[in-house]
Amino acid sequence: MKAIAILCDYNLVKIERKFPLVIIDPPYGGILDKQWDKADQKQICLDYLKISKLLASEWLEDGGAAYIFGAMGKRGCRPFLMYQYLVESKVPELHLQSPICWKKRRAYGTRINYPFTREEIVYLTLGKRAKTFNPPYLDEKRTCSSFNPKYPALSEYLRRTNVWTDITEVFGNKREDAQKPIKLAKVMIETHTSKGDWVLDPCAGSGSTGEAAAELGRNCVLVERDVKTFKRMVKFLRSKGIKVEIQDQREKPKTEKPKSVVKTEEIENAPLGIFRKMYGKKIEPRIFERINTSGRVHGSEVRDFFIELARGRFAVDRDAEALLTELVEEGVLKHFDRPEPTVSQKAFIGLSYTNASYHNAGWAPGIKEHFYYCLA
Repeated sequence: MKAIAILCDYNLVKIERKFPLVIIDPPYGGILDKQWDKADQKQICLDYLKISKLLASEWLEDGGAAYIFGAMGKRGCRPFLMYQYLVESKVPELHLQSPICWKKRRAYGTRINYPFTREEIVYLTLGKRAKTFNPPYLDEKRTCSSFNPKYPALSEYLRRTNVWTDITEVFGNKREDAQKPIKLAKVMIETHTSKGDWVLDPCAGSGSTGEAAAELGRNCVLVERDVKTFKRMVKFLRSKGIKVEIQDQREKPKTEKPKSVVKTEEIENAPLGIFRKMYGKKIEPRIFERINTSGRVHGSEVRDFFIELARGRFAVDRDAEALLTELVEEGVLKHFDRPEPTVSQKAFIGLSYTNASYHNAGWAPGIKEHFYYCLA
């Protein structure tokens, strides 16, 4: 069987196929003392609704089934209850077929309240009913054939109801804090799929869904956004002999493409004149080390300076005025029609042939006309 593990946030993942079954165990909000589980009630509820919209529009095939895990929450933070109330009105394509109560063994609570042993699951379908529903049975046999002779029992074993009492939570040696027992996924997979079908888990975590799918002869797509969790999941599945195809669909950082390449020979041969050393705190000190006391820079120093300044983002024209215009357009220099003392603390760069009076005055004009520039 095939397993595809995708490193990506479920909001951004791109999957070509649709699925007869999706199993989702998202952050509940404020249950675990983990950074990924810290969010307010409104945000968690919105996340549940966002997942539901993805189910309806991208993930589920017609008649497909989805199981979403949640929690009762705490006073002031019960997003899963809010979600169940809102889902059918906000995403009308989905039908909430049944809430499921998973009864666990370990109880939590205080002496002044009932111990808490339940976890919540909702079963939804895209459309009025599931395309595939293989009735799940317990391992416990019936004590009588049927309560109504008109409707005889279809099996000697008891039907599974929407209160699941026979599945024990994972107590020790957890791969992840929110790891679910493999049997939960097996029940869901056997109920809604056949051998060779595909199953999606967009919050894969420990990889229990992938393990269950492989044991039952199903293919699966597992999506996980945390790098460390993803690596542990893949390592675990491979240790079970499952072949895992890895895809990295994380958003790549956007980098500005160079508009053109700096041509060294054009820089070196350009009639750029003399660079003036004015207020140079924002210019790299090693550039100034090559500038002599007269403030003149020639030859390779001109080339090196512009290579440092341009950073490969624009070509250098032989016309110095065109170069200055381009520097302004690129946001490297700012242009002033006339000198303004309020900006004298900035590093002014000017191009001039020989006019030393401007140098002495503390200003550096451009070529042909009096244009003034400073580092942006």
